[in-house]
Amino acid sequence: MKPTTKQRAAELLQAALTLAGARGWHSLTHESIATAAGVSPSLVKVRLGPIADVRRAVMRAAVKQRVLRVVSEGLAARDRT
Repeated sequence: MKPTTKQRAAELLQAALTLAGARGWHSLTHESIATAAGVSPSLVKVRLGPIADVRRAVMRAAVKQRVLRVVSEGLAARDRT
């Protein structure tokens, strides 16, 4: 059965969180998330929105799931901007 739009977005967000945990916060691009999830970059853009929105969603998920590396890198990156 084909995943719903909400399920697909949740899968893509989890792929983004996993990617950020493995490769670091700055590895988050639509293209890298798409590659990790096995989908097209355009699907990532449609389901998750602009990369700034993706990073906010990843940060919320990282806090909720207590992925401290991602939280600390995200906060450090925010301090630099």
